[in-house]
Amino acid sequence: MKTLKNVLLTAVPTAVCAIAGSVITALNLDYPQTLKLPSYYPPGWLFAVVWTAVFILIVIASTAALTNAKSRAEKENALFVFNIQLVFNLLWSVCFFSLKMPWLAFGEIVLLLAVIAVMTVEYGKIKRLCAYLLIPYIVWVAFAAFFLNLPIAIMN
Repeated sequence: MKTLKNVLLTAVPTAVCAIAGSVITALNLDYPQTLKLPSYYPPGWLFAVVWTAVFILIVIASTAALTNAKSRAEKENALFVFNIQLVFNLLWSVCFFSLKMPWLAFGEIVLLLAVIAVMTVEYGKIKRLCAYLLIPYIVWVAFAAFFLNLPIAIMN
């Protein structure tokens, strides 16, 4: 029962974030086509594949962190940082796609990376595997920040 509750505490907000981000992107799908993009910019379908895998890993890591937390304070802290990273994750889509402000989006994604780093450290204190499961998230967001978002901001 405890694990099911933790799955719901992580899967539902993650799904809401993923759906909201997808809607924001879909409503502004023509925007990237108006920009100068790096020559290595991935095809659109790859973003959906990577984000799906990353979100699944976030849910697994977060569920495991909540389930293995040794105290109420540790669980509340893990849940807090989990929710903060979801907010920052969604805000990037707003900054980049809705507001069409690549520089603001770059600043925001750097903050997202910092929050993910904090989340990784906090989860690692609970169970090392939880931190390891977040490595693809860090790698993908770092790639998106410094090899996609930043060059797009500079080029446009």
